[in-house]
Amino acid sequence: MEPAEDTMLLAYLIEPGRAGYELDDLAAEYGVEPIPTPAADEETAALVRHAEIPRRLAPTMLERVRERGAEDLYRNIELPLTAVLAAMEDAGVKIDTYRMGEITARLADRLEELESKAYELAGEEFMLGSTQQVARILFEKLQLTPGRKGKTGYSTDTR
Repeated sequence: MEPAEDTMLLAYLIEPGRAGYELDDLAAEYGVEPIPTPAADEETAALVRHAEIPRRLAPTMLERVRERGAEDLYRNIELPLTAVLAAMEDAGVKIDTYRMGEITARLADRLEELESKAYELAGEEFMLGSTQQVARILFEKLQLTPGRKGKTGYSTDTR
């Protein structure tokens, strides 16, 4: 049996910044006609359809990857790597759930301490997740020197 092309991987190499790589979207974009739904049960029809779309998509997408000079990257790095990643997912990672629970509890306690300290220093409670509220506390209330100014006010990042 011939190995199949990985159309999602091809789509990524063609357009890495794309938000998603859904088969139906790729099929429409590359002019691949949807196959008619057989008169079987819906689940079987969906499986058949999802198995056929990549077969029809691959030649066009592979040509586009070639045009971009990325076929070697696809064949020699990305495609072989999928087997390695699948094996890693299959093997999994052992986690001590009891220990993980202890760490989570300690981190939650520490987070609560830090939040309380921030409110104490500010003299009021505010939303730590709101950059506007944090900026108000830092630059207006605590009179810290503001850094660069963005569209919505002074930046609270560390740059």
